[in-house]
Amino acid sequence: MYTTDRKPEGVLLVTVIEAKKLAKKDFISKNDPYVELWLEDDSRQTTRVIDNTNNPLWNSQFTFPIEENCPRNKVHFRVFDQDYIGKDLIGEASVEFEQVADAPSMDVWITLRNRKNEKKSQGELHVGLEFRAS
Repeated sequence: MYTTDRKPEGVLLVTVIEAKKLAKKDFISKNDPYVELWLEDDSRQTTRVIDNTNNPLWNSQFTFPIEENCPRNKVHFRVFDQDYIGKDLIGEASVEFEQVADAPSMDVWITLRNRKNEKKSQGELHVGLEFRAS
């Protein structure tokens, strides 16, 4: 039997609402975007792919259990363009977990970058975050 000393601290609810002005990665058509999201030590979760748009609407909710003493500095987001073979990174962003834990809920637009030091926006991602303590 598996046991752990970690105690549940709560649940983080993340809603990936929409994106706008995504940088074009397809040569012929618009992007087929989806979002990958995760915490520091969690497995990744993904939205569905929305075909042929640079302004997708997902309204997808994800749940992350938060356990005591687990590393969770940031909530990470990566937006990809799904291709027939593989995927192209459109952009990425993070939200500090402390910002979420300090507020009952957040509704924010975050700027996507495709490299950590790149200044040019690759679009914006609209997310909702809510921490519910146990």
